[in-house]
Amino acid sequence: MKRHVEGLVRQALSAAIEAGELRVPEAPAFAVEVPSDPRFGDLSTNAALVLARAEGRPPHAIARLLVGRLEAAAPAGWLQGPPEIAGPGFINFRLAPAFWQRMLADALASGEAYGRSATGAGRRAQVEFVSANPTGPLTVGHGRNAVIGDALARLLAANGWQVEREYYFNNAGRQMKVLAESVRARYLELIGRPADFPEDGYQGEYIRDIARGLVERHGAALATDDGTAFRAAAEQSIFAAIRATQERLGITFDRYFEEDSLYRSGAIQRTLDALEARGLTERREGAVWLRGAAVGLAQDRVLVKSSGEPAYRLPDIAYHLDKLARGFDAVIDVLGADHIAEHQEVAAALRALGVDAARVRAVIYQFVTLTRHGEQVKMSWTRRASSFSCASPTAISSSTWTSPSSRAPTTRSSTCSTRTRASRACCARRRRPASRWYPRRISRRWASPRWRWCARWRAGPTWSRPRRAISSRTASSSTPSTWPAPSTATIIGSAS
Repeated sequence: MKRHVEGLVRQALSAAIEAGELRVPEAPAFAVEVPSDPRFGDLSTNAALVLARAEGRPPHAIARLLVGRLEAAAPAGWLQGPPEIAGPGFINFRLAPAFWQRMLADALASGEAYGRSATGAGRRAQVEFVSANPTGPLTVGHGRNAVIGDALARLLAANGWQVEREYYFNNAGRQMKVLAESVRARYLELIGRPADFPEDGYQGEYIRDIARGLVERHGAALATDDGTAFRAAAEQSIFAAIRATQERLGITFDRYFEEDSLYRSGAIQRTLDALEARGLTERREGAVWLRGAAVGLAQDRVLVKSSGEPAYRLPDIAYHLDKLARGFDAVIDVLGADHIAEHQEVAAALRALGVDAARVRAVIYQFVTLTRHGEQVKMSWTRRASSFSCASPTAISSSTWTSPSSRAPTTRSSTCSTRTRASRACCARRRRPASRWYPRRISRRWASPRWRWCARWRAGPTWSRPRRAISSRTASSSTPSTWPAPSTATIIGSAS
C-alpha cells in the first residue's frame, strides 16, 4: 500500500520538476505514513514540508501544487476524492475500494512471493533467540521469544538478507552446578541413600525423571560420582526436550553456540584482558568491576565476582565480540524486558573496546500475565513455583492471555522472559539491592534476603507496574531493512 502511494508521490514530484514548477534537481527523500487519526485518511505524506526550505516557499503552496499533479498521476479509481492538505502542509490520501480490490488481486496472484523484496541482498544477519538456560523445560515465556525470533528471521529472509538463526546454549556457571546437585540429591533419594537437597535447587518433576533414568541405567554405581555424570545426564535430557518443543513449533536453528566454549577457548580471559588494557576495569572488594564512568554507564558493574567466577556480563561481552568477528551486518538479540539494562551494558563495553556496536540490535518484548480459571499462573519450573511448560499443550490451551493494557492497575506480570543466561533465569539467583528493582510503594518486607531472589517476579497487591525504564517505552515500527538508532532498542508489546 505504502509502496504504491510513494510511487505516486514520486511521479508527481518528477512531473513538477520537469515542468519547472519546482527548483530542486531531483525528488527529495520523504515519508508516507499511516495517520494516527483515521479522520486524516488512509495515508499521509510530508513531501511538501520537506521541500519548503529548498524551494523558499510555504509548505501549503507546494502542497497545492502537488495535489494537482497527484490527481493527474493517480490511476482511475485509486483515490476516493482529491488529496487533502492538512496541518502545516501534510497531504492526506483516501484510497477508494477499487484500490484495495487491486491490492488483494495482486496478493493472490503473487502467492508466497507477495511482499518479498531484495532490500537486504548481499547482507548477512544473525538472529539469536530463545537461548533458555538448559536447566528445565521451555516455558510459555520462552515460546513467545521463539515465535518472535523466528518471525524476525523469516521477515529478514523475505527481504533478501542471508539469515543465521542461533541459540546460545549457556551451559556454564553456577546454575549447572546447582542442576547437577539437584539431580544427584533425587538420585540418592531413589536408591535409599541420605541426601541434602540444595537450598536453591531445581524442584521440578523433570529432575526426578532424570534421576530415575540414571537409576535404571546405572543402579547405585553413581552414588560416589562428583557430579559430572549428573550434569551430563541433565544437560542431555533437558536439551533434548527443548529441541523437541522447538520442532513442534516448526522452529530450527542453524547453530547452537555453547557458552562453555568461551571458557575453553580463552575468549573470556582475552576479553577481560582487553578491558583491563584500556583502563576500563577496577579491582576492589576482591572482585573485578567494569568502570561505569569510563564506558558511559551510571554505575560500575561486576565482571568477575570475589569468588573468581565471571558475572554474566563478561561472557556476554565475549560472546558478542565473537558474533561481530563473524562479519554479520546485523546482530539481533531477542530479549525479555528485564534485559534492557544488560543490553545497554554489553553495548557500552563493546563501544569502549572500539568495535562497531551499532550492528547489535536488541528486540525487547514485554511481559504478559497468564491466568487459568481466574487465577494467575506462574511459569517458572524451578524453586517453589508450579510448573507451566511449553511441553504441556493442554495446560496452554486451557489458559487465557491478558495483555498489559487490559490488566488492573495493581497487577504485575510474572511471565518468564527468555534469553536467560547463567544465573539469570526468571526466579533465578539474581540478588540485587532492593532499591534497584522495587517500586516505592512496595513493603520493605519484600526486600528481605529471603524474598529478594523472587520478589521482582511476584504479583501482589502492592505491585504497580514494571520498572520506570520500561514504562516510558514507545513501540517501534522499523522494518527489517531499517534499524533504529544504536542508542535505543526495539520494543514489542503494549504499554501497561
